[in-house]
Parts: sequence; C-alpha cells; structure tokens
Amino acid sequence: MKLFSKAFVATAFLFAVMGVSLTKAVAQTNPATPRAGMRPVADVLARISQGTGVVAVADSTVQRLRVPLLSGAPTAQNVEKQLIEVVKALPEGTTWTKLYLPLPTSGRWNGDDLAAYAQAQSRLFASAAPMPAGIVEILGQRLPAERAREYIVGLNLRTVYVISNPQARLAASRGSNSLVQLAQMTPEQVQQQAAQIVNMDPALRNQMMRQMVSVFAQAMGQLSPEQRQQMFQGTGLALTSSGITAAPAGAGNP
Repeated sequence: MKLFSKAFVATAFLFAVMGVSLTKAVAQTNPATPRAGMRPVADVLARISQGTGVVAVADSTVQRLRVPLLSGAPTAQNVEKQLIEVVKALPEGTTWTKLYLPLPTSGRWNGDDLAAYAQAQSRLFASAAPMPAGIVEILGQRLPAERAREYIVGLNLRTVYVISNPQARLAASRGSNSLVQLAQMTPEQVQQQAAQIVNMDPALRNQMMRQMVSVFAQAMGQLSPEQRQQMFQGTGLALTSSGITAAPAGAGNP
C-alpha cells in the first residue's frame, strides 16, 4: 500500500472512532459535483486569461473548487474586478496576488509554484503601508507606473495573477508531516493514538478534529470521485455517500 494511502486510511480510522463523516466534510468544502452555472476555478481563470491577455492561475488549494460563472466578459479593464468576484465565492482566507514575471523556463505557469513565490516575496518585502494609486510593485520594489512600464517591457515581464488560500496551504503542509508519522505507525500504535484522542479534553479534541477534517476535506476536494475511490483500493474500506465503510466482499486490488 502506498505511504499516503496508509496514512489516509489510518486517519480515516480516527475519524470513524470520533464519529466524523469525511464524506460530509468533503461535501461542505465546495464539492466537485457539477452544478448548473458553476465551473472549476481553473476553467474560469483560463477564460479570464484568454479574454485579457494576462496570466491568471490558481494553486491546488482552490483550482478544482467550483464558483459561479463570471457576470460579464473579461477585459483588460475589469480583470481585477472579476478576480475579486471569484475570490469572494471561495473559502475564507482565499486571496489574489499580482506579479510581474518572465516566462518560466518550462514555458508553463504552475499555480503552486507561483503561490509559493508570492508568499516568499511577501515575507521578504512585506510593507505595512497600502499600495498608493499609480504605483506598481516589481520584485518587491514599488515604482511609479511610468517607470515600472520601462522595466516590464525591457525585461519582457508578464502580468500574472495567482489565486491561493495561504491558510489551506499551511494546514496541508502541517497535515502532510503528520501523515508521514501516522503512516509509519503500527496498527497497535494507531489504536493507541485513537484511544488518546477519545480520552483527551473535549475542547482540545474538537479543535484538533476540526483541523484534521479541514486538511482532508481540502485534499479530497481536489480529487475526482474516481481518484477518491482509488485511494481506498486494497484497504478493506470504501468511501460511500454515507461515509467510510467496510468494502464489499471481493472489492479492492486484485
């Protein structure tokens, strides 16, 4: 069994002990089930890119989530207004960032790489002062728009917008470290961990479970129904509409 799959099933066991329905949690995080007038964020941003000439992408925390269709045709004049419209339809903590960057060596814009770059730039060059009108930020430097245009043209920089949820990225990072530790546990250690959760302070336990559900809901929300089912192959468990259950006889990997 793959490392991630082992960790996932172990955590699913803890959810089951606590009476938490992972299926319900996933459904509450902007499900992938198609709905009229809704499209994945990645598709909506692709339309914005095509209509405006800018690069608009999302990272893996939000790109598969569904949002309402844009209220109007995207243009160079309304691009940021439409990005705000998209962000408002996404979970709390979602933000958009504007960058000026050269074309990547690979020729492809990766949302996760761009979000990580934006976060690193923010940490390195963070400013408490709001961006004044007529000022453009390039590589952490704030320049008058006219002067900035010279650098943008001279360096052949592209206007890039990236939508991300930093809170979800942080939770996923912490969760992945915990999953590696969990995947390395023996069945007895998993049972001991479950017992500790059952017996801990109720308030602390509830807080921890909410965080765990949030991490897994974000992860599951980025998978197709087929991928979700594949994660349980060979585990003896199945993800159904009623939650995590024992797999039917004969189900799983050959």
